[in-house]
Amino acid sequence: STSARLIHEFAPRLTRKIDDTLQGRSGGLIRVTIPFKAKPEPTVTWTKDGEEICRTSRLFLESTDTYTNMMIKGAQWEDRGEYTANIENTQGILTIKVIVDVVDRPGVPQGPIRVQEITSNSMKLFWEAPESDGNSPVTNYVVEKREPSTNNWRLVTAYTTETRHQVKRLMNKSSYLFRVMAQNSVGLSEPLESTEPVTAEDLYSKPDTIETAPEVVSVDR
Repeated sequence: STSARLIHEFAPRLTRKIDDTLQGRSGGLIRVTIPFKAKPEPTVTWTKDGEEICRTSRLFLESTDTYTNMMIKGAQWEDRGEYTANIENTQGILTIKVIVDVVDRPGVPQGPIRVQEITSNSMKLFWEAPESDGNSPVTNYVVEKREPSTNNWRLVTAYTTETRHQVKRLMNKSSYLFRVMAQNSVGLSEPLESTEPVTAEDLYSKPDTIETAPEVVSVDR
């Protein structure tokens, strides 16, 4: 009978809760899976920021009678947005929205690296934050040093949170090159490198004092 048929038909509904925001890494795989049950089997359409989307070389859409899947391969900055799945049958419609965010490593710190407060065993470095934090806040900067005669970079610090750092324990009269990388939850940026070596030396040394015997100008008798 008609009433018996209607009992077994129902509008689409979720079978478990899903997150309404999703964060993916640049170059990685983003997958949005929406599990549902419905009778009769529904049709599914996907939109991004209000525009219907179709399968491409990087975007895959797959739907069965119990779930719909959207996958993005090699996630890029422009994949960010609001994705909506409309799951509809004769009994009703289920609309699910998911905000997709894409994060990346930070951009290169902005230069040049400025060197000030130079002494025989220390100097202070200054730089600027990267233009882009990759959509994930910069947590710290990694500073390294090397002497011009070698290609081996040595760690100075991995923990500075400011765009400056006092480099200590340098060798008097030795020259150094520096590089700085920004770090966020995804990883390290490409390095900002200094272009000219800087020598650790006291630029303002005290003048030598010359001790001379007092000169006798006149003698009172």
